[in-house]
Amino acid sequence: MARIYNEATVTIIASRASRAVDGFLGEINLTSQTRLAVRLPFRCPGEDQTVGSAYLTHIEGSRDSSEPIDSRAWTLQERYLSNRVLEFSSRQTRWTCATSSAVTSPPAPSILNPPPSATTPNDSYADGWKWDKNFEGNTSQVMYLHADLLADLAELAMQRSSAAWVREFLHSRWQTVLNEYTPRLLSVPTDRILGISGVAEIFLSHLRNEGRDENEEYLAGMWRSSLPSLLCWHAVVAEGVEGSKREDGRAGAKDGLPPSPDIYQGPSWSWAGVNCHVLLIFGRACNRDCRAVLLDADVRLANAGAKCGSVTSAILTLKGRMRRLFWDLANGTLHVDLNEELCMGDEVRNAINTKTRKLRLATVYPDTSDSSSRLSKEHGIQVPVWLLEIGNCVGLKKRGPVGLVLEPVSALRNNHPPRFRRLGLFHIDTRRVQETSQLTPPSIEYLELEDEMNFFEGQIVETIQLE
Repeated sequence: MARIYNEATVTIIASRASRAVDGFLGEINLTSQTRLAVRLPFRCPGEDQTVGSAYLTHIEGSRDSSEPIDSRAWTLQERYLSNRVLEFSSRQTRWTCATSSAVTSPPAPSILNPPPSATTPNDSYADGWKWDKNFEGNTSQVMYLHADLLADLAELAMQRSSAAWVREFLHSRWQTVLNEYTPRLLSVPTDRILGISGVAEIFLSHLRNEGRDENEEYLAGMWRSSLPSLLCWHAVVAEGVEGSKREDGRAGAKDGLPPSPDIYQGPSWSWAGVNCHVLLIFGRACNRDCRAVLLDADVRLANAGAKCGSVTSAILTLKGRMRRLFWDLANGTLHVDLNEELCMGDEVRNAINTKTRKLRLATVYPDTSDSSSRLSKEHGIQVPVWLLEIGNCVGLKKRGPVGLVLEPVSALRNNHPPRFRRLGLFHIDTRRVQETSQLTPPSIEYLELEDEMNFFEGQIVETIQLE
């Protein structure tokens, strides 16, 4: 798939069509798309010097709106991998190519500032727009492409950047791709991994070559070298969907998250196992202070020849600190057992006759909308869960412990090491201590908050499996 688009002379994209039967060669409705338009003669370059018409106008939202094709998952890699694109959109026909995107595309966030030699001559045009260098609008229509990635990698090579720096750069670019891909829709949900496999193949090649990591593997949508910190993704509702996400990106079971997939499409620990937009900010925030350790990854491919394709099973073996709590499904809060027993095999205790204390600094980000209903039928309103510490957030305006909310796999409860399934993400935000009233030791409130800020101190390191 990667070679098809990457080696094509030109890719024609019917952006304005919602379905194949709609067509894309119809007239653009200038009346509905323009206001205060001025028609001017325009002499086309070339020997015949044909004179046509150009319209000068303001198109409301022209730079901040998407086309029907932008909501479809499979089409992302068409645009990303193609060197030349002729796009028929609802407002205009756009031409982009690898040699013009640098001056006609909005600037993508980058660790690099390419020198003038890396750009193209000023007479390169795409659709007539000259993007403002300070533009902050929606860039999904002209996003950071593979050609841009190649230019940045070439610049890193000229700077003699270390392999570790190159790998970090590639991981950040992969996260940019996932941020664009995961909100998109699929007619067949099991294509979640397949829909981006062509782009993954390209990144795998770069990580092994420029990143000089021959042992790099693509594990059900995640890079081995980015684990376990990048396990700290969380699900949100894509913008424009009913019940859209809150300002801080939080989304709960009642906020419009889709249910768990009916058919297996990926492990619970990967973004491929859910059908919604995922954010990786917590994974990036704890990358510098990652506490858990990846011991092994057993990934079974649906097709042995497709290293970046679908999987039939994927189990991680991790080592980290854990604590058993109760998750209140009614309000999404976590409660610690005041008579906590640090025993992995103790799954009998419930919240009915257990004295608990609410964690005031903790937030839970559920993965799906139906986990609460299933768990409440089994356990009631307060559900026993395990928290696995992945790391400690130290960047991106995030602070405090972060990790996974897990439930034991009942069929393998006596398995050694014990096996768990992911339910969501938790974050203990130590910055929220500043929001509380001034507390001084040795008050009970002070000691409780101090315990939360150092929530995993003194806990035994456990080895578990995650499916």
